[in-house]
Amino acid sequence: FPDGTTQTTAATSATTLKTYDSGWFAVSQNTTYSKTHNLGTTKAIAMLYVSPNNNTTGIVGGGFMHYIANHNNSTCMTALTTTTINIRTSSWIMDQLDENGNAYYITSGNARIVMLALE
Repeated sequence: FPDGTTQTTAATSATTLKTYDSGWFAVSQNTTYSKTHNLGTTKAIAMLYVSPNNNTTGIVGGGFMHYIANHNNSTCMTALTTTTINIRTSSWIMDQLDENGNAYYITSGNARIVMLALE
């Protein structure tokens, strides 16, 4: 250490990170999906990835999940417990822009949830 002392024993309070990865799963419009994460907490960072392609290639949209009880667009988290997480799609799973900057909507594809427990 900077003060010249030396640690002679190993730390004994190591913390194991608790993570969850749903893997890619098929999604379509106007549907709720429930995934079992078993992290034992609702204090977690969750990322949601959505792909318009069934092979999960091409453009993938991602972002921190946010809770919206009643929503009108895209895909979001609707419920989180200590063992499960739900996502809900609306009339589309994600929107994209074409080469002219016009929006169009993707109604089926794949999603993936990755979570890190904070306690």
